[in-house]
Amino acid sequence: MLPLDVPSAIFDQSAARKDASLGELRKALLNRPGWALGDPMWIQGEEGWGTFVMQLAAEALGLNLGDMGSLYVFGEGALIQCH
Repeated sequence: MLPLDVPSAIFDQSAARKDASLGELRKALLNRPGWALGDPMWIQGEEGWGTFVMQLAAEALGLNLGDMGSLYVFGEGALIQCH
């Protein structure tokens, strides 16, 4: 893990669409195998509950999470979304 401070606005898809630099940061983060803290970047739409802990891409886990799926981990449980 590498600690990295990023603007919280990169987790807001509409803000990242309006600001090219935020959009580039968001894209760079989405291309990582995962991150902890911050906020989730939903594939299908918001589903989570409780305190967000981390988001991991399928390749980070070596698991089949569907078509480019992600595992979303919360303090109260976890869920999967895919394209």
